[in-house]
Amino acid sequence: MSEYKIKVGMSEEDAHFLNSGFTLPVSNDDRMFRKLCKKFSFALPVPARGSAVISLMLSIGSPEYLIHLKNGTNILTEIKADSNEWTWHSFQISQNALSDQDEGFINVNGSINIDPMYPPACEIRLSEIKIETSAENDLMIPREYTDSKIRQLPYKISCMYRSYHEIRKLAAVYSAAPDKYRYSGEKNIYFGDVHVHTNFSRCGYPYNGSIYENACWAKEAGLDFIAVTDHAEHMDEKIWGDYFRTIKEASERSGILIVPAVEWTSFDFGHKNVYFRNRIPHFFDSSTYETDSPSKLADHLAFGQIDALAGPHHPASIEHLTDPSSIDERLEKLVEIYSTWGNSEYYGAPLQTTQSLLPGCTVQDMLAKGYKLGFMGGGDCHNTHPGSGGLTAVLADELSLESVYDAMNSRACYAVANDRIMLDFHINGFPMGSIISVDQYTIDKLFPLDVAASVICTEPFEKLELICNGEVIFTKTHRENKTEADFYLSIDKYDSPDRIKNTYGVHTVNCSRYYYIRVTQHGGSMAWSSPIWIEYRKMKHS
Repeated sequence: MSEYKIKVGMSEEDAHFLNSGFTLPVSNDDRMFRKLCKKFSFALPVPARGSAVISLMLSIGSPEYLIHLKNGTNILTEIKADSNEWTWHSFQISQNALSDQDEGFINVNGSINIDPMYPPACEIRLSEIKIETSAENDLMIPREYTDSKIRQLPYKISCMYRSYHEIRKLAAVYSAAPDKYRYSGEKNIYFGDVHVHTNFSRCGYPYNGSIYENACWAKEAGLDFIAVTDHAEHMDEKIWGDYFRTIKEASERSGILIVPAVEWTSFDFGHKNVYFRNRIPHFFDSSTYETDSPSKLADHLAFGQIDALAGPHHPASIEHLTDPSSIDERLEKLVEIYSTWGNSEYYGAPLQTTQSLLPGCTVQDMLAKGYKLGFMGGGDCHNTHPGSGGLTAVLADELSLESVYDAMNSRACYAVANDRIMLDFHINGFPMGSIISVDQYTIDKLFPLDVAASVICTEPFEKLELICNGEVIFTKTHRENKTEADFYLSIDKYDSPDRIKNTYGVHTVNCSRYYYIRVTQHGGSMAWSSPIWIEYRKMKHS
């Protein structure tokens, strides 16, 4: 008989073999986050022969919780809550269960059937894991694993596979739409310039280059995709048809994904890029009566059953000012926070020519008005190559038009200034772009907020900041020249640094708020995650 115990707790290092936690809930009806099914999973080193008894020291907070543990499709055991005290729960793994396992490892996965409103209402804690085997020296636990620990949290907080930087993978990232959350498994990070002008735009003609030339330049620069966004106002119906046919042909010929798009350029409402998923609408521009305002444009595309999304860019520029009150969230899901025009985050921000901007029209001004806009970066370059300004990173299933569009539409994306910074951001297991709706009866279940972020920079990072409602509430810096960083922050409801003052100057927590991450490298390049919103709406009694 041999025995091995694994202590579970806080650690500075990521565990190599043990990941315990809950995933994002899955919604099965129209009311978000009801009928939840949470995952509980970990991987254990167990013998490749013989049998083993695995014991979990668990504290399960409710008698309604029933944990099902499986190895693949084989049910190993069921654990039912019996008390709120720490208790050993044991189950045996037979030789048959281990026969097809490599290197003595077996994956144990489970689910918890509960119905809280929001994570982490589930109070299941794991303290220790003990493995006992029937034979001597058959655990085969690598020496480097013996000191590994994990963070004791109700979900995994460090989602980025930092040791696999070159393949740009994230684990357990979720696709979020405003009224729907679905588990979508592992995501890839793809970088693209979503604001490229070619010779179909008269500004910069004839030095912008053809669509095919821009596609080749982008591919040579190592971009994964681009969006060609030439001015609709520079086209007519015939040019419009030629334009989108050329986009498709150039994508096939160059071998790089091109998202079909146009720039809707209005002197009354601002400049907006409009991106299409599959079907292309008939010609329109900002001077056409049916599409001369954002609301009319949204109606026109919806009537034609066109899957489209839009986003304003350089919104505070005096020359191309965006009217924040005109934003139509049916269509406008993103805002270009950085481009060759500079940083539009707030008035006086870094990488910004302040004298050319108008306060009140920045990205933070739009968020303060309650708009749910994710962040993208683009070039908006003329006479130069794609990737010369900002870039957009999308968290997508695959590098396809549909997948990239869906990631942008669900705000599962973030913006970078030039350098390809890798960024991951979650609150309570919900990823960037998520909208968490609460009322006076459900907001208590949301706290404490467990905030986590990971970043991989191309140069040593200077600081990583957490912004809430326009204010920096947490900053992480490092004295060493590190290119990787992560942090975890627990924000309690009443002791939180982000309590909001109401009109009477009294702090309150029953309010709407947004959070996002801002990263700054020593070289000056930056990244901005799309926000995560907590939308508070007081339920009225009938």
